[in-house]
Amino acid sequence: MNTAFSVRRLAFAATIGFAGMTAGPASAQDVTGALDALTRMMDLSGYELGFKDVEVNGDEIRINKVRGRLKNADAMRDALDELDIPMDPNGSFELPVPLIINGLHDSDDGSAYVADKAYLPQMEFNIDDVDVTIGELAYNDLRLPKGDPTFLDMLTWIAGSSIGPMTITIDDRLAFEIAPITGETKYTPSRGVGVTELDGKAEAPSIIFHLENAPDPVTGPEAEIFGNESIKGYLSSDVYWSLNDGHMIIRSFVIGAEKFGQFSFTFDFTGISADLVEQLMELSRTMDPEDPAAQQQAVALGMGILSRGFFNSFTLRYDDYGVLERAMTVMEREEGMSRQDMVKELLGEVTGAMTELDLNDLKNKLETEVNKFAADPRNIELRIEPQQPLPLISFMGLAAAPKALADSLGVTLVANQ
Repeated sequence: MNTAFSVRRLAFAATIGFAGMTAGPASAQDVTGALDALTRMMDLSGYELGFKDVEVNGDEIRINKVRGRLKNADAMRDALDELDIPMDPNGSFELPVPLIINGLHDSDDGSAYVADKAYLPQMEFNIDDVDVTIGELAYNDLRLPKGDPTFLDMLTWIAGSSIGPMTITIDDRLAFEIAPITGETKYTPSRGVGVTELDGKAEAPSIIFHLENAPDPVTGPEAEIFGNESIKGYLSSDVYWSLNDGHMIIRSFVIGAEKFGQFSFTFDFTGISADLVEQLMELSRTMDPEDPAAQQQAVALGMGILSRGFFNSFTLRYDDYGVLERAMTVMEREEGMSRQDMVKELLGEVTGAMTELDLNDLKNKLETEVNKFAADPRNIELRIEPQQPLPLISFMGLAAAPKALADSLGVTLVANQ
């Protein structure tokens, strides 16, 4: 038995038991068990957590002090150092606000603790002249197994989330704001009875950059293109994943900005199964890059992905809402170039390489459609749609025959449709 863990449980029981005498539905045993279950879930996710100063009021639990440690801190430290992000020497952290859990109760079958919501209240930070406010960060419809959680439990323990609104103010000027970002996942058939499918949606409906509050307003040609007013962007995604056969469909991923443009893509792939993801995550947690056996395991997993994976389709589309038309008009005036000359210069190296690879039909189509788009920027779309699912392992052979690869992939480009 882990002695430190047992002492912590006794401390929980003592703290919570006193509060629970007048609290109501959430008993000391429920709360202690639920927090232990949360600790186990976060441990599987790569974090060690500890709780102090726990209050219970009815079915609400308020944890005033949450400390944690990133278990693979050494692996993360190198990446964070590259980004100049400071990190505690042993990966420790303390949440600046309480963790609050609402609606704690047993699942219908008694195998798990469930809660309506777990959230961190609004957080505020100040760095020199920069003020950051992050609205409530919430997880909804939580499920925490009473026993040791599995990888599938970790994938499915949250059914919804939200964060925001968020704002960044510089020198008392509002520079950036984001409306609440939301996400929701539906599980089939249901959690606790063996989830086989996930259906997830996420949305950030309003991301605003306040250019009008910039200390140095944009001027000249850049102002003609981008303006000096707020830029309002947005983002959304819609994803399906079948866990057993690894069929993943990104039905849509959209990022755009009003009066500027919108990128969207779809993707259909088979072979990213839950067991494969679990193996990859476990390898990333434990792999010693200097160990030959670990290197062989990584190669074996890579070959497994190649042998099991099938590429089904991909599309990438851009819709112009005015920014390219403005940019090309400015460039025609400032550079003295026609739009056709701009396209030729832009595609020069690409079309040259395509000629060398005997991809003349594709090259001609590329030039035709890009010129059509440049003359009247409305939309342009790349489609990669094989007639039948293409095994990933076949890419290795087809890479030596670019024309055969292009034909197999079914590559097309269309403008203004």
